[in-house]
Amino acid sequence: SVVVMILGRARVLPRTTDTDQDCSVETYLGANVTARRTYRLVPVTYQIDSPSKTIRTKCVGHLTLPEVVEHFKTLERDPECPRHANVFLDLSEVSSLPETRQLSVVVTEMKKIRSRVRFEACAIVASRHALFGMMRMFEALAEELFRVTGTFRIAAEAEAWLASQRSPAQSGPPDGTPG
Repeated sequence: SVVVMILGRARVLPRTTDTDQDCSVETYLGANVTARRTYRLVPVTYQIDSPSKTIRTKCVGHLTLPEVVEHFKTLERDPECPRHANVFLDLSEVSSLPETRQLSVVVTEMKKIRSRVRFEACAIVASRHALFGMMRMFEALAEELFRVTGTFRIAAEAEAWLASQRSPAQSGPPDGTPG
């Protein structure tokens, strides 16, 4: 599936093409679409899994620094964002490669929202070789922001590792009462 912006709202459409840039909605939905419009794929989307206190972030296509910065600003404003959260960051469909300077800016932006959300464990999925290496560099730069981080090439391995890293406080019932 692919997330696109339609009338200012994110929509999930089935993926029927390999492109991940601007495209017509006909490319995704077929010739049945009556009006031709061009939609921009949303490069950063996230879901908050409240029971596990996990932020699941998915990035696709050519990712820019302003888009990443906006993601953190959006997360900071999200009333559903937990005070302490694990992160599952899926970069398996990202086509761009960040520079070290850009990773440092991301770390600075993350520090700005620490009063709103504290990150615990972070599992990063990066299947491309160069991106995998840059995410290992990100781990070093962001070391003080996470309790623990891991970068993986396979999503299932990242999921298993993240589940094993959940703190006892995160394993209990979502209402905070003892298990």
